[in-house]
Amino acid sequence: MQGLIRQLNALNLKVRVEAARSLGRSGSRDAVKPLLNAQSSSNDELRQAASDSLLLLGAKFDIIPDVMARVALPNFYSRKAAIWVLGRLGDRRAFEIVCSALRDKEAMVRRAAAYALGRFANSEAIPVLSAVVNNDADESVKAAVVDSLHALGVVVRPLPSLAVISSNIDMRNALPSFLSTLKVNTPKSDPSQLEALAKFDSLGDKKRLLHPPKKDYGMLAR
Repeated sequence: MQGLIRQLNALNLKVRVEAARSLGRSGSRDAVKPLLNAQSSSNDELRQAASDSLLLLGAKFDIIPDVMARVALPNFYSRKAAIWVLGRLGDRRAFEIVCSALRDKEAMVRRAAAYALGRFANSEAIPVLSAVVNNDADESVKAAVVDSLHALGVVVRPLPSLAVISSNIDMRNALPSFLSTLKVNTPKSDPSQLEALAKFDSLGDKKRLLHPPKKDYGMLAR
């Protein structure tokens, strides 16, 4: 165990990543703190490996208080990765702190929080997320909100003029106007009203419209 923990600080990235994965497979409570520390890395692969391993350990131990404490850290990578883990674990105790992360100064943290709230299966998230569409200036955060509202059973419908948009359009220019026309309906709305949903890829770099929306949350710790 101590050898694996030391390897998290190795110069070789592959060694660090494999150590993070092995710590998750170890099933040891002692691996939780080192993995949480590894989430502060600026390297996507290491941070994801640490987050995935924390999910494994979270199925065996109560790590929610430990992960929640990370949301207040100065390191925004730690905050974002912690929110991703909390969303995947879906423990009700973390709901309020994930909601509070929607006010984080970093857009990537707010985006992670918006995605995470869609995984809690808690209807209380609906008004919180709906408010973000109007109040957050970052389009990637708004796109995450749309995705989570849909996951919570809320139909999000653009105006008819946006019913058909080419999948190869440059969404960097189209997304702001798309989001400005969104109409959020109640869960009782006809699902056929869902024309298109904006969703970012795991890094938030490329925008695309998906019809129907596909789900892939495997790399959101990035």
